[in-house]
Amino acid sequence: HLWSTGEEGDGDAHGSERGWLDVVASWPRGQLPTAEMLADLLRGEQARDVIVVDLEECGRRDVGTHGVVATGVTPQHCRRLGEIAAKATMACKAPHTEAFCY
Repeated sequence: HLWSTGEEGDGDAHGSERGWLDVVASWPRGQLPTAEMLADLLRGEQARDVIVVDLEECGRRDVGTHGVVATGVTPQHCRRLGEIAAKATMACKAPHTEAFCY
């Protein structure tokens, strides 16, 4: 299904889409994915208007180095994009990292 995360137990009875898992499987382990890696992942999941913001240039280095901003099609799609980005980040198993989606 278009808005499924592709993981067991995600509550979607319509099926799943596992393409993002294949992409993340090739990412290096033990380090955070780059902002461009996450942006490319979101583009592959049909996110619109994906941009990477350099937070240093914005004077907001206190919250991170980069931000990834994207537009989803529906509220469910937005939720799915956030969950996939969080799960993809955690799959890299970077030390001292916790990713989540509200």
